[in-house]
Amino acid sequence: MVGPMSAAATNRLLAVEAVRWALAHGVAEVVLCAGARNLPLVAAWLGVPAVRLWHHPEERSAAFFALGRIQAGAGPVAVVVTSGTAAAELLPAAIEGHLQGLPLLLLTADRPRQFRGSAAPQTIVQPGLFGAYAPTLADASCAAELAPARWDRDDPAHLNLCFDEPLLAGLEDWGGSAMPGALADPQGPVVDWDGFG
Repeated sequence: MVGPMSAAATNRLLAVEAVRWALAHGVAEVVLCAGARNLPLVAAWLGVPAVRLWHHPEERSAAFFALGRIQAGAGPVAVVVTSGTAAAELLPAAIEGHLQGLPLLLLTADRPRQFRGSAAPQTIVQPGLFGAYAPTLADASCAAELAPARWDRDDPAHLNLCFDEPLLAGLEDWGGSAMPGALADPQGPVVDWDGFG
């Protein structure tokens, strides 16, 4: 008998499905912010060679940079952040994007739902955080929960993605051949992890 899917495997499937969802909605550039909880999303985006990735250490400026890329003609741009107040740093850009009708996609990593209201570190109520300025289209803890999310790209939108620990299994699991479906890259690993450290 096969046991329940591990948290790391669930995280990988959720992250890959979020990337597929964003790609299907025209996202071709992504601004990645530093963090730990968003590691599954970062790993999934690194497996998409056709997407232009930008790296920013601070969330507020990253979101405004994304708005600038949209205004420069990049089309919809996503911003990936970790959980807690890092997500709140996106609110000013969400307001500006809403006022200008710009397709800014906010991808926020979150702790599992059961931690909400517990005063656990990096835990705030993230769904609905941006109100009318970037409606939460999904508060997902598994890939299937993204299916009903719809975005017309006339305004910012928010996908909140709940990742449990361990966030990743062995990094070798994120190699191209392990990526399901359309994101698979038969040429090699998603990231040359040997080049780090």
